[in-house]
Amino acid sequence: MKKKKFISWIPVLAFLSLLFFFSISSIIFPDKTYSAMENRMLTVFPKWNIKKVLQGDFQKKYEDYLSDQFWERDKWIAAKNYTERCLGKKETNGVYFGKEDYLFEKYQESDFDKKLIKKNVKVLAKAVKRWEKRYGKEHIRTLFVPMKEMILSDKIPAFAPQYDESEFLDFLEKEIPEPIFLSAKKCLLEKKKEEIFYRTDHHWTTQGAYFAYQLWAESMKITPWEENEYVKKKVSNEFQGSTYSKVNMGGKKDVIYLYYPKKKLKYSVNYNMGEWETDSLYDMSMLKKKDKYAVFFGGNQGIIEITTNVKNGKTLFVVKDSFANSFLPFAANHFEKTVVIDLRFVNAHIDQIMKIYKPTDILLLYNTVQFMQSKDINKLN
Repeated sequence: MKKKKFISWIPVLAFLSLLFFFSISSIIFPDKTYSAMENRMLTVFPKWNIKKVLQGDFQKKYEDYLSDQFWERDKWIAAKNYTERCLGKKETNGVYFGKEDYLFEKYQESDFDKKLIKKNVKVLAKAVKRWEKRYGKEHIRTLFVPMKEMILSDKIPAFAPQYDESEFLDFLEKEIPEPIFLSAKKCLLEKKKEEIFYRTDHHWTTQGAYFAYQLWAESMKITPWEENEYVKKKVSNEFQGSTYSKVNMGGKKDVIYLYYPKKKLKYSVNYNMGEWETDSLYDMSMLKKKDKYAVFFGGNQGIIEITTNVKNGKTLFVVKDSFANSFLPFAANHFEKTVVIDLRFVNAHIDQIMKIYKPTDILLLYNTVQFMQSKDINKLN
């Protein structure tokens, strides 16, 4: 009888032993402050006092701490996801395993706040009206990049639920007048057989950005450079992007190409009002790191000034998210100066910044998802 009781306790004791082992391991091994795999800061050991313990605040933060500092966390996540994949699951941790080794984000209605979306569109429409009076509609464009999941929907698993952004794009088109409103949807759908999005990341590839550059340039009465006017150089075949980081498995490693103009152009690139300056649009050191997409301008920056030896007196003012990073090396070649603003990293009102740089042309470039979820669009107001 005692033997049977002991045997029944074995699973419980084993579980407690494992829990004790992993808790001790998390304490023994040094804490990590940043996860390159997930591209985010990790929870550190929380400060505590009697009041926080009694209110339960410390316990919650401690659970988050243990979760983030769990011993060999990335490997355990990969093992869990691999097991689910072997069991036939088409989705894990908010990521779909698509055809041809593509990984897709799972977006749902609950991921978007309709009030915020409406507010962002109204703020943009109001800003566009101001800019139109100041610069003229022929000098202003708002370019929106549809989500990868919309353009490559045929590669998503059959019957997988996915958010439909068509209503959002229709709303934008209604609020932003022609020819100011531009959507890259049509041109990307026409080129969907090309490598226009990374398999393991949510961003478009350099070629995808090039096709959108053609669309934008033609709408601005600018003659876009042909693809054969660039030297296309492979700089990495080891890129595993943001979508891969959510599951730590699957997806074919991506190739990153950079387009170098055959024409001899000189660049002076000033970052964040003089923090540092370079003569290249690319930060090649980033190719040695996890986020290789940051090869474009070293990643997202608050303010970038690009000066070229194109003496035409024209200044392009760009308000953007990360999708613009691979677009700018094409657009900047048509202007003497290009000023780039990322609203996430600046606090000044956008019109105040415009007064400093006196642009001749304006471009707002956003991915639809990032625009819908952004809480920084209000800085255009």
